[in-house]
Amino acid sequence: MKVLYLGSFCTESFESILLSKSKYGIQYSIINFQRNFFLGLNENIKEKADYINLLPIGCYPFYYKDVFIKNKKYSYNNSEIKELGFVNIPIIKQYILKHKAKQEIKKWIKKNRDENKLIVMYDLLYPYLYALHNIKGKYPDTTTCTIIADLPNQYGYNYTETRIKAYLKYRQGKKKLEYLHSINYFALLTEQMRDVLNIDKNRSVIIEGFSTHSRKSVSCVNRLNSGKKVILYCGALFKVYGIDILIEAFNLICDNRYELWFCGSGDYVQQIVKECDNNSRIRYWGYLGKDRVCQLQSEAAVLINPRQNIGEYTKYSFPSKIMEYLSSNCPVVAYKLDGIPDEYYQFIFTPLDNTSLELKNTLLKVCEMDYNDRLNICNLAREFIENNKNPIIQCKKIVDLLKENNVV
Repeated sequence: MKVLYLGSFCTESFESILLSKSKYGIQYSIINFQRNFFLGLNENIKEKADYINLLPIGCYPFYYKDVFIKNKKYSYNNSEIKELGFVNIPIIKQYILKHKAKQEIKKWIKKNRDENKLIVMYDLLYPYLYALHNIKGKYPDTTTCTIIADLPNQYGYNYTETRIKAYLKYRQGKKKLEYLHSINYFALLTEQMRDVLNIDKNRSVIIEGFSTHSRKSVSCVNRLNSGKKVILYCGALFKVYGIDILIEAFNLICDNRYELWFCGSGDYVQQIVKECDNNSRIRYWGYLGKDRVCQLQSEAAVLINPRQNIGEYTKYSFPSKIMEYLSSNCPVVAYKLDGIPDEYYQFIFTPLDNTSLELKNTLLKVCEMDYNDRLNICNLAREFIENNKNPIIQCKKIVDLLKENNVV
């Protein structure tokens, strides 16, 4: 069996360079998700894989400082990665990448024409989907599998954009959904994805995500004994994710021991900065690297995901921060979302309604809980995630699906 991975990530050694050239930070959740995804598959399949990669960067000049991205080859996890270069300008970038991806995948298939072939793709990345759509008819014996992290168009959350950009994005999203027939097997983040895409159970598995990191309980002990009560939010700072309700709830807390910290980027940053001027207990740390985020989490009394169960897109997404939060050895407050299975909520504290008063009361209840009760829920959550949602166990579901269908 020959295996080809199609992804959009960067190696650990290149993170700092990517961050220095990105104007609004990099998407650590997507990069870490892929590293865990490929690691778990490698451990289960036990085959040396080839990689084709696209750097996960935005276009010049608004999101990234370089206009020309060069072709690269390098080793990663004992495998060879071929990174596709392109001109980093909107429309031109997509045109170049879809044809380069098609060319490189064709080369790989021809090179391994006498072998059983498996192509594994991360998400619905348009250049790869376009390539597989155009290739699959000529090479039907090549098995394709993808993990779908987000759905486009009416099934996903659409950020505020110009009319032209929104139109182009919608057209591309429509094509993505049409091209899904080129994929044989799927790993999905939620059950509802299976229904809306009309994908059979015998061709799909559900994988919400992967455990991200582990910290010793001593950090939790220090945090819980601290006089300061830090409520921390890490991630995309968009109003639709409930940031405004979180600030309203926090402003109802009069206890000076409490602080509200934000880190991340998004269209609500300017409003957060204004709130910092109005309330000295609110702090915005900016966009931070993952090590600094982990450090802030070790200082927090509670981690919050204020996204409410409003909008169709909540059925088709699993917030990656839930995995990160539950792995962090810190109590978690989050609303019940359609895309998150019930098994997670035995470790999450949930507000009973969507009012800012109820969110405030939930945060206070968690922060004022008995020390041993808090420590116990932290340990149980971390053990649940690390024992049941680690990359090897999660990716075994994919490999078992492929084995059931005699692919591997």
